[in-house]
Amino acid sequence: DAKYKAVYTSETVKENEDEFITFNELAAAFADGESDEDTKMLEAFVARLTDEEAVKLTGCTAPVSGKGHRTGIAGIEAYGVPIIGTSNGPAGIQYNGSASTWETTSTFYPCATMQACTWNEELIEQLGAAMADEARFFGMSLWQAPGMNIHRDPLCGRNFEYFSEDPYVTGKIGAAITRGVQSRKFASQLKHFAFNNQEKGRWGNDSRVSERAAREIYLKGYEIAIKESNPWSIMSSYNRINGTQTSGSYQLLTEILRNEWGYEGFVMTDFRTANVSHAQEIEAGNDLKAPADSPRPENVYSALSDGWLSRWQVNRSAERVLRFVLKTEDALLLAEEDFKYNVTVSVDSEKMSVSDTKIKIADSVTWGEFIESLTATYGQSYVLLDAKGNVVDDENTYLEVGMKIKVTAEDNLTEKLFEISGESLALSKNVKASYTQSGYPAANAVDGNYATRWSGFSQNYVWNDWIEVDLGQDYHITRVDVSYYKGDERTYSYEVRTATSASDYWSDTSKNRDFDSQGYSLVASGDTQYTTLHTDNINSYGRFVNLKTTGSVGAFGPTLWEIEVYGWKLVSDEYIIDEENKVISVWAGDTTSDAVSKLKLSGLATLEFVGENDTWVNTGEKFRVTDQNGTTTEYTVQEIYRNITDLTAYEGAIVDNSAKLIYVKAKTKADEIKTIVNNLHSGEISLTDADMDGFVSLGDKVLVTAEDSVTKAT
Repeated sequence: DAKYKAVYTSETVKENEDEFITFNELAAAFADGESDEDTKMLEAFVARLTDEEAVKLTGCTAPVSGKGHRTGIAGIEAYGVPIIGTSNGPAGIQYNGSASTWETTSTFYPCATMQACTWNEELIEQLGAAMADEARFFGMSLWQAPGMNIHRDPLCGRNFEYFSEDPYVTGKIGAAITRGVQSRKFASQLKHFAFNNQEKGRWGNDSRVSERAAREIYLKGYEIAIKESNPWSIMSSYNRINGTQTSGSYQLLTEILRNEWGYEGFVMTDFRTANVSHAQEIEAGNDLKAPADSPRPENVYSALSDGWLSRWQVNRSAERVLRFVLKTEDALLLAEEDFKYNVTVSVDSEKMSVSDTKIKIADSVTWGEFIESLTATYGQSYVLLDAKGNVVDDENTYLEVGMKIKVTAEDNLTEKLFEISGESLALSKNVKASYTQSGYPAANAVDGNYATRWSGFSQNYVWNDWIEVDLGQDYHITRVDVSYYKGDERTYSYEVRTATSASDYWSDTSKNRDFDSQGYSLVASGDTQYTTLHTDNINSYGRFVNLKTTGSVGAFGPTLWEIEVYGWKLVSDEYIIDEENKVISVWAGDTTSDAVSKLKLSGLATLEFVGENDTWVNTGEKFRVTDQNGTTTEYTVQEIYRNITDLTAYEGAIVDNSAKLIYVKAKTKADEIKTIVNNLHSGEISLTDADMDGFVSLGDKVLVTAEDSVTKAT
């Protein structure tokens, strides 16, 4: 751990961070073994990964079709890291083909106990090599075997997967089959580490064991096999050891396995470890989480954010996984191939998210902010294009819906266009519909996934079914996008309505609602022959958005992939915003910078101050919001005073004697303050922190000394 921490917290490994290292280059460097320079190259590669990419390497993925029976490991497209296919074991290679032919099924070899009964290490090595050849035929690179647990009781349901009751025999035969398997650039994964000696309750049982029994019986076989065959991987077990879950045991996975035995490979969990956090496992030295309970990247991100897990610990696991990948035949093949460039955009910003072809913005973002938010450049260049395809160079230009970003790979040939779109206000919000076909719920239309859909599909194809989204609060709505299922095959007729929070008809799901009497406004209607309908230039204010499909050329009822709502809202924790009269009440004496910082614009629009720009915000001046359609909304400023008790009012000021505060009008001169205070006191008066020829500023002080020259107040 000290080595990894030193490497990944040093500035040296972060030098030339923008240099793009491909996995093909890395594989070529490792093809003849690992030198010190190769190690530094791998460390530099890992250090350049984004948090998302590094964390991805610590969780299994789905296997590539035709490459692996059980799960996939690694896979980062931007760098060309392949997905490694795995197979379960141990009685041969587990591969489920679609037909019973030799090309799609695997050989059923004798089980582990029978293998150990041969007492023949040379024969078992040959067996391991034969299984590896078969596995490579199916495109796999890791065998989740051999099973190394001790036959503690003859009734254990998986004893046939394990070698013996004798740790010495277990270690020797386990080492032999591992040497045979790995002679073919195919990985062996010793399991289940450790003390997994019964099947009943295996996901939660607690193996209570003494130090001597652990060392002499249950760990000894692993120790022998690891030291004599150097397996590329170890699988931790489900159970607890003396109260501690094995997959989260630092003592077992780091202190014993690595520090004592010198193990350098990677450790993977078994397939059901939901009761241990992914972050805790990484901290303990368990590098990879199996997918049956799904890796928990959000758990790791949270731990990184909270500071109890460090990025160097994630890098440690990522490096171990990558070092395994570099040993496989998959990597050797890539070492001889040219890198196939692709385009990837990765940003770190709450204002933006990236999908395959779109960059969604949830708030105002300038071109300069976008470039600053890139977490990795991958040697790529980025060009902003306006809606007409013209290049935009100004870093202060706001990204707008309809613009595109052209991203070109390092080869200057591979390129991709990303369309700027908005983050839908409807995403994951409450939604209801007049009718829902079984299996296609309304929630599918607001989940952000174009592979899921809501379907009305009323009986007898009767039209007028609708779907409605509750945005949670009122917004200025500027655009509604509707993606119809098979919209390119028929013509749909539609109506879009909105209603404010004042509407109280959310519980009404009747098909033939009277929207007019319920306070809804019709904001868009028409016909469309396209899969995606863009209802631009809506200028509405509301919380509830209703889409009604009134007819179609074709037999099917309304069914759509997604309904997306775009707009904006002006909010403030301190000011009162009157949407009906378009008035913003600000504190008297606030500066323009105060006011701008206290106003928060949520959504796709820009905010600007319209006034004299003379430092202060005055009654009658305005704030202007410009939305994505170019429509402007102006709010008039009204100054208000704070609620003050125990006040004495004087011309030009309000004095709070109990709190020792003086409230003055904006742009009051310093010498005017002395005049005001002179009306109250006959003693000496001095003003600190102010230029007597200039204006009073917030925080300036008035020192008053009484006639006795002793009593003072500030």
